Formats: sequence, structure tokens, C-alpha cells
Amino acid sequence: MNRILVLLALGLLISATQGATEQMNVGPYSISFELNGSDEYNITARDDFFHFDVIVSSESVQALISGYLEPGSPIPDLGQESRNILDILLDLGITDAQPYVVDIGGREGVMGVSNSSKSGMIFIASSAEYLEEVNGTLNLEVISAIPWEYGTKEMLESLDVRYDPTSNPATAERWDPNILLFRGYIAFTGGDGSSTMNAVEVQNAFGDRDGVAAEYYYLGKHFGQQGTNWDLEGQSLVTEGDRYYDKMDLNITEASSRTVYFDITGFYGEIA
Repeated sequence: MNRILVLLALGLLISATQGATEQMNVGPYSISFELNGSDEYNITARDDFFHFDVIVSSESVQALISGYLEPGSPIPDLGQESRNILDILLDLGITDAQPYVVDIGGREGVMGVSNSSKSGMIFIASSAEYLEEVNGTLNLEVISAIPWEYGTKEMLESLDVRYDPTSNPATAERWDPNILLFRGYIAFTGGDGSSTMNAVEVQNAFGDRDGVAAEYYYLGKHFGQQGTNWDLEGQSLVTEGDRYYDKMDLNITEASSRTVYFDITGFYGEIA
């Protein structure tokens, strides 16, 4: 739950009304859901130009609703969503969960549940919807430690997220749906990676594991599948002043090679 704890200190605090529908605009997204139970909740909403987060918290439990638009991406099948769920759980150190189909805001999704002594009860749900008008997929993710019958079930069943750039004109213009994202929060900005001056900057990674996985995701998006379309010939760390770069030497074909530089200053040396 580290990500939820980090995000809780950021954003706009919204008062929650028990038994009522919570509704808010975050960036170009309109979000609504209902809560159940007797606890008093605070709701924190934030965006960082790439995706939105809504954090629901009481004195003892928290839940995170996160989402982002991925242009040019077809809707993934449930098998892919299941693998995504298991990856998230593994990142949290949880290995005992199994995914299953669940209703999320009236559409099909996948949920994994863990009840290990290490983690306590955690629900992780994922759903995606293809939006023809923007030729992309709206991805939703919910991580909740709220008991199932006291908030999580009602939240999932009532959750409604709509992409509407006109809903919040003050912030919608900042969003760039063409920015490539990994896991919904890691963004790739900067240049084409041809040199340190034009390095691909990896933003929002929580640590080395997160950041390195993002680098390989970027390479896959631009050069195809590793082992089929390209091989990694070498990898080295380059330091220039206070900036750190990951130099990746690729063998594209027998007669073609490419070097890609990633600016990893934001996460280098961080363990997550």
C-alpha cells in the first residue's frame, strides 16, 4: 500500500457524505461512486498530467481509484487484465491471490484478493473500456483495504468514470493523451533517446525495479519483441553532472544496431 500512502498527502481534499454519491472532476475525467458503512471518510483527488488518482481514507483503511487513457490501444482481454492484477500483487509482495471476473461500474473487469497475514485484506480490481471517439482504452484500477461489505463492493458496483475533456476546462488543456504511459503512472518524456542530450526521461517511477521495467516496456513499444525483433547487446550507466543515464545497446538485425539513452535520474538508486 506504499503508493496509496505517498499519494494521500497530495491533491485536493473533498469531504465525503455517507450514503451519498461522491462526484468530482479530475483533469478531463468525471468520476462518481458510492460508499457504504459507518466510517467517516476523506476523499483526496489529484492528477499529474498523465492520469488521475482518487484516494478514499478513514482512520484505519484506504482505497485508491486510478485511471488513465491509453490512445491507440485496443481493449485488453480478461486474460491480460488478470496478468496485470497478478503483477501488481507481486509488486506488493503478495503471492497468494487468484484473479476472478467482477462487475466494475456495470462492465466486466478482473479482481484479485489477498488475505495473507503480511498484507491483511486487500482487493485489487482492473477494468478497461475502448472509447471509439478517441481511438483508445480507458483503464481503471482500484486498490482497496476497505472491507468488502463496508465499502469496496458498493464502490466497485457504482463506480463510473467518463473521459470528457470539456468537463474541467481549467485542467483539461494540460493533458496530453499522446504521452506513452507504463502501468498508468510512469510517463516517457524528453527526446528520442539518440543521445544523453535527447534522452528518454522516465518519470514517476518509484524505484529501480519500477523504472527498469518501464525501460523495457518502452523498447518493446518502439522496436518490437525482445528476442524476436531485437536483442540487448549491452547496458551501462552514464553519468553527466548530476544526471544519470541508462545506455541500452540494441542489435536490431545483423546489419543494424541502435543505442537508446534513458534519463533515470528520477529513480536511480531508489529501492521499491
